[in-house]
Amino acid sequence: FRSSSLPAAPTPILFNTFANNTGGNAPPDNTVDTATLSASLLLPGTNVIAVEIHQYDLGSSDLSFDFSLTGNSAPQVFVQPFGGDLLLNWNAPGYLLEQADEVTGPWTPVPGFDVPATVNPNAAKKFFRLRK
Repeated sequence: FRSSSLPAAPTPILFNTFANNTGGNAPPDNTVDTATLSASLLLPGTNVIAVEIHQYDLGSSDLSFDFSLTGNSAPQVFVQPFGGDLLLNWNAPGYLLEQADEVTGPWTPVPGFDVPATVNPNAAKKFFRLRK
């Protein structure tokens, strides 16, 4: 991730690159940059996150830094028998229920899906997943 105050990639950022890509005017003190990154960038085990801070000019005497990393987990799925079917319910909006005959796919949307979704586990071997 690069702040919009720095030159866009692929321009190299060096230790002496000034953060002035916004017309040369520094943002107000304590301006917050945020980014949403894919969880696929993190690997199982220890991950190292490196951060570099760039001033707007040599005469600046202040600097602030506050970092947080927030993970968004998958929704919790509830399964309940419903006659000969299963009732699937999940606690997060915006997910699409998909089905496949094999765990490797191909995956297709469950017809008429809604929250909760009713599936028939006895009709054939099926795999189900939620996709954002």
